[in-house]
Amino acid sequence: MIRWIVWIVLSCILCGSTVVIIAAVSVIVKKPSLLPAADSPPPALENVGPPVDEQEAMQFGLQLEAAAAGRDKAALDRLAPMEALYNRAVSDMDTSRLSPDLRTAFVRRFTNEIGGLIAGDGSYKLVRVHTVDGRPRVFFRILNGKGGLNYHDILLARTATGQVVLEDVGVMTMGETLGKTMRRLTIDSLTAGQRGTRSERIQLMEKHAKELVDFHAKVREGKAGEAMVVYRRLPDVLRKDKDTQLIALGAALAISDEAHVREIEAYQQAHPDDPNLDLISLDLYLLTRQHKQSLKALAAIEKTVGGDPCVDAIRATVLAETGRFAEARTAAERAIREEPTLTEAYWARIAVAIGERDHPAALKWFKAIAEKRQVTLNFPAIVQSPESKPFARSPEFQELKAWYANRGR
Repeated sequence: MIRWIVWIVLSCILCGSTVVIIAAVSVIVKKPSLLPAADSPPPALENVGPPVDEQEAMQFGLQLEAAAAGRDKAALDRLAPMEALYNRAVSDMDTSRLSPDLRTAFVRRFTNEIGGLIAGDGSYKLVRVHTVDGRPRVFFRILNGKGGLNYHDILLARTATGQVVLEDVGVMTMGETLGKTMRRLTIDSLTAGQRGTRSERIQLMEKHAKELVDFHAKVREGKAGEAMVVYRRLPDVLRKDKDTQLIALGAALAISDEAHVREIEAYQQAHPDDPNLDLISLDLYLLTRQHKQSLKALAAIEKTVGGDPCVDAIRATVLAETGRFAEARTAAERAIREEPTLTEAYWARIAVAIGERDHPAALKWFKAIAEKRQVTLNFPAIVQSPESKPFARSPEFQELKAWYANRGR
């Protein structure tokens, strides 16, 4: 009934950017220029006027949440000006020889995809406002329609017009801000043209540009199986490139759980010191029922994000699978209490009730999810699921069906 998948945000926010960069590596710079270090941060957006306070940050967060829910592109562009972020990220470089498509790839993806990712059952949810280095930030949770989990930590600044806007956004699965990603990939592109400074990775990107373009195109077109065939033909260095491998994780997810697990294992081997490996590995642990590792990863994620009801909801399902029903009930009900609109928390509580065969509780929470979250109940699925078959044979199930049929009469 409930499925958790760690969604790799690069495929949704920056999908296609590497393709553009590959197209740009053919640029030849006659005289090498000095470039910033690839891991250097982008210049900050100068705040104009009084610093943004917590109340303004909260207002910004609510506006961005509403814009995402309504897929209001104009509002998203106003609140999260990606063109300004890109211009600032590359402001100390000469990018005149790069393809203009590079700018387009970065500028459009954030606002287009944030609105699009929640077109189904997903959400872009303001979790909290918190303060870092004396400045308020807004912290968002991303859930796509499949239950995929990621987080954004948004830095804010005030422009000359007085508007509070996104200065930059930390993307948890990437382990860096979007501005830094823009900057790093642009520097990679510029470095490709400097014959004396090309790394093995850049040289291979040039040599296999056609295959990389084909891989990314097939991912964008939803041809995950074909994309992974191309990906597996790439040299080992390119397959282990973090940006490309994260996109491959998303493609594998669209093929099967088994393919997704294999790619997560490959990512773990290639990037054992990735600071966000817990978030990326969580799906592997859940799919392979590594309960101890799942709970450990959830604890690490919770510590990193500072608490999130969604983490409690996932924890509840894991605890229920291990028979720790009292702890599972506590976690699920805490998630519902702290975030009454979190549909996944209701499913977690139902899973706990089903697991311990508490049919009255299952009846109660099925009613709650139908009433409070307007979820359509799939009775054939309840009957067919091995876990819920005992409930389907109970008087409470018949009561639920009768209640559901008579709602609104």
